[in-house]
Amino acid sequence: MPARLLTFHARDLLWAFCLGLALRILQGMLSNANSSPFPSFSGGADTRDELVGLSFRVASGLVSPLFEEFFFRGVLLVAIYQMLRRPLGFVGAGVAATVASVALFVCLHLFFEGLSGAEVTQLVFVGFGCAVYTLATGRLWGAVLIHLTYNASFFGLMALGTV
Repeated sequence: MPARLLTFHARDLLWAFCLGLALRILQGMLSNANSSPFPSFSGGADTRDELVGLSFRVASGLVSPLFEEFFFRGVLLVAIYQMLRRPLGFVGAGVAATVASVALFVCLHLFFEGLSGAEVTQLVFVGFGCAVYTLATGRLWGAVLIHLTYNASFFGLMALGTV
């Protein structure tokens, strides 16, 4: 494991916030959000089952970035990059590791839910952004924060959409 992988720099917060929001804006453009209704929580979220479901979605949307980034970028990306660095060089290893980690990231999401082409494209962009950030900085926490910002911004938009 690279020595700096788990280090954190304050500038990771700024970069992650900006890149996470940029990915959310890109997601909005790809999904044609300007012609769709504003996302919102269900109006009748006063029953126990609806609240449990909502809390599960929020928790998984905010906790899963940590686990997903540690596995896909911290383990897979780094391992593939280090295995291929000598035979393929830095650039070739980076491209191969990025493609592999993003493909497996998308496959995991496809396994658990059916996704449209636009949703797959959005996941590719999120995975690609997190992988490139990890490779460019040698640090993992920025990728975790990018993914967290991306997911949290959706819940923020939903909260704003409630009446």
